Amino acid sequence: MLESVTRPTKALLYGSALFSFCSLLNVVQVFSLLLQPFSKSLFFEVNARVAGSMWKVMQLIMEKKHKAAITFSGDTIPHHESAIVFGNHRSFVDFYMFHTVAARRGMLNYMKYFAKDSLKYIPFYGWGMWIMGMLFINRNWQQDQVKINKMFARILDIQAPVWVASFLEGSRLTPSKLAASQKFMLGRGLPLLSNVMMPRTKGFIACVNKFRGTHVKCVY
Repeated sequence: MLESVTRPTKALLYGSALFSFCSLLNVVQVFSLLLQPFSKSLFFEVNARVAGSMWKVMQLIMEKKHKAAITFSGDTIPHHESAIVFGNHRSFVDFYMFHTVAARRGMLNYMKYFAKDSLKYIPFYGWGMWIMGMLFINRNWQQDQVKINKMFARILDIQAPVWVASFLEGSRLTPSKLAASQKFMLGRGLPLLSNVMMPRTKGFIACVNKFRGTHVKCVY
């Protein structure tokens, strides 16, 4: 039946279904706030499962419905290992690549992203990200450092499993952004990168320093 439906209509159907599901999960999250004063670990786990539920649905749509072909290569990543994870940011669907690996290593529920501060104001989706503890930053390092330290302290306080994910370029790659990045590199006498932008390293360094000697031992 859906084969005869136009692409915009399919997008509307999928979007409506995801919005409804996300709204239901938000209700669970709001009630989970009642747990926080009594059990930080339980509050964290409830919201981790909420996040995992949403992302599993999105992965099923990509991998099963749309039959995305994904190739795995490189080192074998252990199951249930906490880590700092970073990658290039070439398109909107890059986070699917993180999730594809995380789902197969038992860590999909525990993804924590660095995200633009403005995203938390998106109804339902952004609110859910805020409750589940995403790392919202606004590129003011003095403010961002305080937020990062607070969030990491919460993770370490309960020894929570986590994949802290970051796109070090800070933004999706576009021709204009790549040109601006190359201009910056040339002006600083840095090696010229052709396929990626200049990485923003403050957040990554903060992650490594904060998690040094903790249960988060690896960088992917």
